[in-house]
Amino acid sequence: MNLIRVFIFGVFCLSFNTSLLNAAENKTVVETELWNLIADFGSMDDYKRYLSNYPNGYYAKKAKRKMAFILKQQGSSSRKIEPIKIIVQKTQKKIIKKKKIRKNGKAVLTINTSPSSAKIRILNIGPRYSKGLELKPGRYHVDVSKSGYKSIRKWVVLGKEDKTISIALKK
Repeated sequence: MNLIRVFIFGVFCLSFNTSLLNAAENKTVVETELWNLIADFGSMDDYKRYLSNYPNGYYAKKAKRKMAFILKQQGSSSRKIEPIKIIVQKTQKKIIKKKKIRKNGKAVLTINTSPSSAKIRILNIGPRYSKGLELKPGRYHVDVSKSGYKSIRKWVVLGKEDKTISIALKK
């Protein structure tokens, strides 16, 4: 298993498995993980650093909107910000994940399926399942199905932290 660890200013921030990713996906994963570090509680300097590294990045428009909001709230700042220095180190050690707890008390339930086109439903709630769905802590009855495969139903307990589960259907 190949792991990537990302260091920003020499401080370890995140680590993830890259054995299933190609080089382009690795770059996208690093960008996404960096964005996740600043997305909710970033400062003006954080967003400027992100944009200096990813001026045309996936989250560039969001970063610019957040900067505009901060400027509107606090007034402008003309300080020059140095780009984030990213050092990627390959390792064989265990993955360390940063757990995210939201202020609203909800957590994200992510369900990965095989095959990836399987239909995902949460039977005991009203809204349809979509990636990034925030739910209150509790028990959720998950149904995964696809034509030509045996469906799986299982109960998932979601706490205050985000949870990812994988379900593989059999023919």
